[in-house]
Amino acid sequence: MEKEQQEDRALTVFTVEIFNTKTGETVEFFPVTCPGFVELERLALALTASLNDSRSGGFLDWRQIAEHEFTTGTQVAV
Repeated sequence: MEKEQQEDRALTVFTVEIFNTKTGETVEFFPVTCPGFVELERLALALTASLNDSRSGGFLDWRQIAEHEFTTGTQVAV
């Protein structure tokens, strides 16, 4: 049961691309660390909305381009 609880709290690092929907041009890439896709979607939508509000005309959207498991620390081969 303890292992199941640890898996429930596991984090994933998603790479999100923010792009212009009219031109297809990439505006920025953002790493987003969260427990799952539902949370990623909420965060990416909020980020896109914020960026659209700061730009005249808006027209930005997002897409997930990568994901990997979050790990703490770095292992260095000796």
